[in-house]
Amino acid sequence: MSGKLVSAVDALLAPDPRFCVSWIEGQERFIDPVTSQGFSYVLQLLGVNRLKAAEFISSYFRNTLDLELTPAALKNYRSFIEAYIEHIGAIPSDYALALDGNCCFRLPQDLYDHSEGIFIAAFRGVEKRCFLHPGLRHLKDWYTPGLRSMVSGLHYYECATSINKRAGFSGPRIQLEFDAATVFRYLRTNQSLICERWSAEDLRRIRGVQFVPLLRHLAGQPRHRRDGMNKISSIRTFGSLEDSINSEYLDCPISAKSPGDYVLQQIPSKGIPSVQVIFWHIEYLAVHRNEVRSLHDIQLYIRDILASYRFLDNHYGETKYISEKAQDTDPRALDTVMWLNMDEPIDANFGLFETSWVSAKDLCLGIDYDFSHYRYVRSTLASYGNLLTALGVTKIQKPKLETTALNLSQQESVCEKFFSFWQQGKLCDVELEVGGVIFKAHRIVLASGSLRWENVLIGGWRDAGERGISIKETAAHTVSAMLHFMYTSALPPLPTDKIASENLEHMMDWLVAADQWEMTVFKSHIEEMVVERDYIRPENVRWVLGIAREAQAKTLSNCCEAYIKENQKVIERIDYPVT
Repeated sequence: MSGKLVSAVDALLAPDPRFCVSWIEGQERFIDPVTSQGFSYVLQLLGVNRLKAAEFISSYFRNTLDLELTPAALKNYRSFIEAYIEHIGAIPSDYALALDGNCCFRLPQDLYDHSEGIFIAAFRGVEKRCFLHPGLRHLKDWYTPGLRSMVSGLHYYECATSINKRAGFSGPRIQLEFDAATVFRYLRTNQSLICERWSAEDLRRIRGVQFVPLLRHLAGQPRHRRDGMNKISSIRTFGSLEDSINSEYLDCPISAKSPGDYVLQQIPSKGIPSVQVIFWHIEYLAVHRNEVRSLHDIQLYIRDILASYRFLDNHYGETKYISEKAQDTDPRALDTVMWLNMDEPIDANFGLFETSWVSAKDLCLGIDYDFSHYRYVRSTLASYGNLLTALGVTKIQKPKLETTALNLSQQESVCEKFFSFWQQGKLCDVELEVGGVIFKAHRIVLASGSLRWENVLIGGWRDAGERGISIKETAAHTVSAMLHFMYTSALPPLPTDKIASENLEHMMDWLVAADQWEMTVFKSHIEEMVVERDYIRPENVRWVLGIAREAQAKTLSNCCEAYIKENQKVIERIDYPVT
């Protein structure tokens, strides 16, 4: 084949003329194919050795990994492969006889099956390096099982890496995004195969590669997400599997679709954001809330916030840990966590939306009104009790009433009769004059209901025998209330058109008068009502305590003192007196 003369003893005949190609060893010993075909019999009579196919391949087949075939020799290459298959069979995967698009010899297992869609999508633009030569692709079965046709974890990693590398070059973005979607789709639709064939290391390797399609269609998403995704898109073309987190909890969604349940379980986050991420998200929403432009945006914003609340409420332990840790390092931590505090989110307008943002340290549970720095927890937040507790939101501890047996010895029938006589003015034998107002009464009832009046009317006081008695130290509404109690053993109904503070002022007047008139049972009823109807509040408890001590109302005094101790944190923040 080299054109040199060689002795018959040293000359060799190839088992098939098609084996006589330029990349075999010892070319100078082989008889030219044209000559060997016409004089094969004679040459063998002269002693030229005709090799068998297996001997030829094992002894004279040259390592071709460092060779590059010229396009003109491609026809000879095809003939050589045909002869190899005919004489020996399938080409072993450890023989570098596969020819790529650059006409370079390659090991079959280094090339991908060009008929697989995922490989076509992943290696678009680098086909020459990754696939068989186009002129030989119809012969791909010759190399089976050498070609990479099964998507192993390693092969998928190379596909993902190829998409990532292509993102760094200029080119048609639409085609690149389509190809990325094709590669990612394999991950989503072949969960069982991945579970069976891939190792944990395969998935770990793939996790950080940015090849996952981003969510591009953001119509209907809140403005903060649309703006956030535009920023992300300007920085990178794709996301990674580690970005595959439920998008309703994030400032902006990353992955267009989930990679599938099995793959998610192999990611450290498992598709679930951390509590810290949710805190950052809520802080982000609070900072950017003034960017809301429409009522529709408000509803989208609220939906986002409530989803975050649900998450934090369901992860009570971690939420509490993160909150306490933040407060340990920075006492102002709760200032940065803002809350949507309103009753009907669906009716939110711009004004309500803006005023509903309250620092968590200014929220207060256990009340139904706002006072001082504090805002009571509206219905939207009230359903997230675990969350509010974990964040250390202040909760008013209501006073506990020390109940005592009340001595109500009057028979109901007698009381009812006396009350009827009093209302009708029958048999009244004394008149109490209070600031120009005359109250008719029965001496026996006054003496029975008040130790002081018993002393006045029976103890021989100067006014005891007079029909009209003037009272100067007590208001008319208080005398009316005390007479009502004497005749009914019940407190008079409080006005429904008065605010709570006005009703409380009346009852405090009654309490002082009950002490002056020595009406122990009346005093006990007042104490009970003040405590049980939640008239004691952070902004008035010190005032109530002062009056209780003045009136020697021990039960009420104890409740106020306990209330102050249990709610000290709230009461200390009140910076104005309540009178």
